[in-house]
Amino acid sequence: MLYHIPFQICGLILVTLILIMFFRHKTLHRTNEVAFSVLLLSVFLCITMDIASIFVLRIQNDIPPIFTHFICKFYLLTIIEVSYALLVYTFVEIYHRQEKLLQLFILYLFPLLTGTWIYITNPIYCYININNREIYTYGICVNATYIITFLYLLICLFYIVHFRSQISPKHRSSILFFIFSWTGAALIQFFHNEWLLVGFAMSLCIVFMYLNLENPEENLDPESGAFNPHAFAAYLPYLEQGGSTYSTITIMIDHYQLILETFGYRNYKRLFHKIAAFLSQQEGGRVFRSAESNFSLIFEQKEDMTKALAVIRQRFTKPWQIPSLTIDLSVSICYMPDSQVISSIGNSYDLIRGLITEKYKMGTYSLSCIDSNTLEQKLAVEKTIKALHTALTQHTIKIFYQPIYSIEKNRYTCAEALICVPDREGHYISPDFLIPLADENGMILELSENIFEQVCSFIHKNDLIAREIEYIEIHLSVIQCMKESLAKDLKQIMDRYEVPYSMINLKIKEMSALHTEKTLLPNMKILRELGVSFSLGDYTKGYNTLNCISKLPIQIVKLDKRMVWDYFENTENISTMHLFLTIMNQLGLKVVAEGIETQEQLQEMLRLKIDYVQGYFFSKPLSEKNILEALDKQF
Repeated sequence: MLYHIPFQICGLILVTLILIMFFRHKTLHRTNEVAFSVLLLSVFLCITMDIASIFVLRIQNDIPPIFTHFICKFYLLTIIEVSYALLVYTFVEIYHRQEKLLQLFILYLFPLLTGTWIYITNPIYCYININNREIYTYGICVNATYIITFLYLLICLFYIVHFRSQISPKHRSSILFFIFSWTGAALIQFFHNEWLLVGFAMSLCIVFMYLNLENPEENLDPESGAFNPHAFAAYLPYLEQGGSTYSTITIMIDHYQLILETFGYRNYKRLFHKIAAFLSQQEGGRVFRSAESNFSLIFEQKEDMTKALAVIRQRFTKPWQIPSLTIDLSVSICYMPDSQVISSIGNSYDLIRGLITEKYKMGTYSLSCIDSNTLEQKLAVEKTIKALHTALTQHTIKIFYQPIYSIEKNRYTCAEALICVPDREGHYISPDFLIPLADENGMILELSENIFEQVCSFIHKNDLIAREIEYIEIHLSVIQCMKESLAKDLKQIMDRYEVPYSMINLKIKEMSALHTEKTLLPNMKILRELGVSFSLGDYTKGYNTLNCISKLPIQIVKLDKRMVWDYFENTENISTMHLFLTIMNQLGLKVVAEGIETQEQLQEMLRLKIDYVQGYFFSKPLSEKNILEALDKQF
């Protein structure tokens, strides 16, 4: 073998293996992947031409000189091409707009074109010393190669240093490794011409970059063959940074864990491969397994998404066939026609996943859309959660009280405590919207205890008994109902503020009672013995509600405003109302009708002999000061 050509052969083998592995797997065709493929091909061509130039120099006396010169010059040109390709790879890690990249590509193409012109217009010389095993070329063409290549490397180094905050540490270290390894090999070869290390150094750099950055397998899901969640999270910002809009479709598979347990991993994998293969047939779409139970498609053309959506919906209404098995899938589909609706928000990946999760409906085939309304709702939720957290931290939660009117006594005798949390603009957030969010986000317990303590403080500071107030109604959350120490905790607070136990009425919702009966019932009995009363809130109709009434030691049932309004709007509900009132009367329970807003509604409640009424006809929720004034005006 001539000279130290084994270095080149080894380098060529390494780069060939990387070529095969890189192009064997599908990629997302992002700009950095394209740039790496160009760099990879440039290195492959450079090493190939390096080997070819050694052979032609060895047999130059047997072939035409023009052929020898062409091969040697073309090899020198490929060296410059590698340095230019490395610079391009650096640019795509810094800039994401296609227009800016194109400007830089054209601007920095000039040195490469200059080198090409030098090669065309100038001769190249070669030196061979068989005894010393030395072989090299020299002359203006070689000098131009060194100068232009080092110029490109210096430019590359400048951009890496100047824009280091815009390049990920992994990419920065890989590019720097390429620059210094290649430069070091060139310096060694310059002083030891028999050591042909430049090509081998390039191959090692390519291997390092591939393993560290550009391995397509890292973006693939082994169970389905689709792109994985990591690729999904990287691809969305890539499109946005490039100024592209996109559409998405996400298919959420219900009970995927049950599928795995029932049919086994092998069939589970076959099924997911088949789903991914079907989805990959949709024109213009890239398929991702965006979560364990989710497949997502990203389209850069809205028309492609619309066509695919119809096909996908139709396909998932049919069973899936895999060897010896037929599997029916229950799925939900969520689609986003235009990414511009989320373009002003920070992390699109987290936002989309959050929106999809909120849209997900367990066990039912459903179709939902992420649009501007969805985003507004999402932002309202986030705004509310933030406002609640701030209010809890800064102790700015306020309690308003809505008076409850006694039909028998013809005045206010009770009041319901309602939470009021201000948003940034100073507007109060509706409790109906706030309470469920506090429950979902783990703040309901702290919030409930805050409300109870404030109410007890209000009762302690103001002589409500002298104002002939029977009780203040406070809502119990599901989490509170689950606490074994509920009765003990509430008694401690009431004792601290010296509140008569009979002044407290705890409102429990039907669902809270159904799900926490074993823990709740013993606590209710303890509190009832103390004198605390209970209301069953938001009564609608049905067997479960009547079952709750019969099991729990409650004294009051609150008619939900929807049931009250339905009574006036639908004659079919009249008999239901009469039956309900008959049962309540037989059980000896008091009834509160919520949502009374007109004189007509009040008169009908009087005719039905409802015990208490509550609603905007009498009063909206009032501050502590205003509720006291309203109570004092009665006397």
